[in-house]
Amino acid sequence: NLVQNPGFEQPYAILPDKENCAIAAPWIAWWIQGTPGETSQGYRVAPEYKAAIRADFPYNRVRSGELAQQYFHSFGNFQAGVYQHVSNIAVGSKVRFEIWGMTWSCDNEKKSDCAKATSGDPSPMRFRIGIHTRGGLNALDPDVAWSPEQNAYDTWHLFQVEAVARNSTVTVFVYAYPEYRSQDNNVYIDDAYLQVIAPPPTATRRPTSTPPPTETYTATPLPSNTPTS
Repeated sequence: NLVQNPGFEQPYAILPDKENCAIAAPWIAWWIQGTPGETSQGYRVAPEYKAAIRADFPYNRVRSGELAQQYFHSFGNFQAGVYQHVSNIAVGSKVRFEIWGMTWSCDNEKKSDCAKATSGDPSPMRFRIGIHTRGGLNALDPDVAWSPEQNAYDTWHLFQVEAVARNSTVTVFVYAYPEYRSQDNNVYIDDAYLQVIAPPPTATRRPTSTPPPTETYTATPLPSNTPTS
């Protein structure tokens, strides 16, 4: 496994300028801040990041180990996730990134269909993972290869994506963009895995050209013009 701290266990690093927010090191939080007009209406706000604990109700927020990473916002949506750089990959290698993810999206916790911290009238989550094949930091860059989207409500779902490394460093991304400003829009991730599944292709030597065979001509003697007696 080429990623560090794949299980999102300790240590957690405090995010600067964000109160009560922390992320499993060396993962890095990212988000796209909306315009002042958007954020004032609860759109594309910066989410909160913290550890999910096995004992947290409803007791399924961690897939393995003691902790998982979660990020969320109440009564707002976000375009955000986490990423990690992975170096020392042979250019041209085919790599596969996997992670387990789960979401909780509840329009209003007072409704009966949100009982026991399950999803009710949920927002589409636009939840996916990606590999930036050149190691860039922009999740919206066209060099990011993306997995199919899954909503992953209330149970753990496996996300997978494959790509060919175009640089010796790639960046693995987790991305979510819930569409609605629900009371609960929470994303949980655990058990990441990155591996090389095929080495760079071996250059095939071009065949050495063989010159065409040289034709051999046999000289035929001309008839003699000497008169006979």
